[in-house]
Amino acid sequence: MEETFNVIGLMSGSSLDGLDIAVCQFNYKNKILDSWEMTHSKTVVIPEEIRIKFANVNQLNAKEYLFLERDFSFFIAKACSSIIEENELHIDLIGSHGHTIFHLPKEKITTQIGDGNIISSLTNCPVVFDFRKRDILSGGVGTPMAPLADRDLFPGYDLYVNLGGIANISFIIDSKWIAYDLCPFNQVLNHFAKKLGHEYDDKGAIAKTGNVDSEMVLFLKSHDYLNQKYPKSLDNSEVFEDWTIPLEKFNKPIEDVLRSFVAFTSELLSNEISSLNSNSKVLITGGGAYHSFFIDCLREKCAMKHILIPEAKIVDNKEAILIAYAALCRLRNTPNFISSVTGASEDVCGGTLIYP
Repeated sequence: MEETFNVIGLMSGSSLDGLDIAVCQFNYKNKILDSWEMTHSKTVVIPEEIRIKFANVNQLNAKEYLFLERDFSFFIAKACSSIIEENELHIDLIGSHGHTIFHLPKEKITTQIGDGNIISSLTNCPVVFDFRKRDILSGGVGTPMAPLADRDLFPGYDLYVNLGGIANISFIIDSKWIAYDLCPFNQVLNHFAKKLGHEYDDKGAIAKTGNVDSEMVLFLKSHDYLNQKYPKSLDNSEVFEDWTIPLEKFNKPIEDVLRSFVAFTSELLSNEISSLNSNSKVLITGGGAYHSFFIDCLREKCAMKHILIPEAKIVDNKEAILIAYAALCRLRNTPNFISSVTGASEDVCGGTLIYP
């Protein structure tokens, strides 16, 4: 028996650079995934008024928060309807990750803003959203989800690295998938680049002009989070309060802050990679894959490893592809969270499924 599903995956990353939309076709034979492809993709800029509210969400009252979720949900629905109409697509399902507002697994709280009811109603498509909560209620930390796609959609590598607002990694040890948030990445880099009037440090050009400040690097290396055992994850507010603000207090030139952060993150990641064998194949995706200076620093530290960056459409959309696949797993009632990754008591099938 053959089945084909056309699914939209949506991801709004913590770096607030846009809503990534990936339209994927998944083909099954005898209930087993046989092949897949991304047929269309698009990144839609999030309206400035919504981005500002996301950046200051802790200052919103309850009513303002509800208006923000409504506005963002309408924006998502409009973006989905646009790509469907422009390409005359038949869509079986939409997976919407939403934008993470709070992620506090120890307190059993995780919130990805974006109302699936609104999205489903306005697009007339089934929608899966609110993915992470069930894993947390099963004792996991609800993240990373990436190993699901690494295992099923991108096989053949020893280590997978996503350089988004937060850098996370996944790999296999003793036949078990392991993954965790490694450290902040674009959230910190973009924050300081904006102080010089740039949305981000294009290709690391600014960082390249700075000097490594040993005091800042030492502070970063001594961060408590690095000593925590996995499974572990970072919350956006933790990144700002525990990493970004302390770096600001050093009161050093922005170029030096960026250069020092690149030195720290490239060394940290190279140490993780070096824990594997010398022939490790490393797949790097996420916006940070375009930070040429960081990639050069990493390759210099990992001379014996194969650091691979895929074609741009995969770099840009791997997380949205993941969400499309995770939504399809929910529709098919198969697990989309791996317990050895999240620490949950069992693999779970997360997400709320809404029909129009």
